[in-house]
Amino acid sequence: MLFKKKTGEYFLYGEGGPMSKYWRQEYGNPNGKTGGEDITPLTREEARSWFEMANNADDEMATDEVYQKEFERDDDKVMTSVMLKKKTKIKLEQAALKKGTTQSEIVEKLIEEM
Repeated sequence: MLFKKKTGEYFLYGEGGPMSKYWRQEYGNPNGKTGGEDITPLTREEARSWFEMANNADDEMATDEVYQKEFERDDDKVMTSVMLKKKTKIKLEQAALKKGTTQSEIVEKLIEEM
């Protein structure tokens, strides 16, 4: 499964049985295999490619709506972070929900109006 940290970094979590690429040597048995798991960091482009393949395989797991929101954004936009008071962050979240838009769009509009 593909995940995105709050900081914007992507990673892939995978798990599988003893015949999968996630296999591990069974503890105490040098000839035995057991299932395992792994976390792999991904670049934005690697995450986009993974999502496109997942969408083609199972469009319920990787929906078009999520793809558009996450990967089809303006090339002239950059990611940044700001520190807000907790009550200000809550107000921003509530405003975005009420207006049916993103928090980024609200902040961008406020700055453009300055």
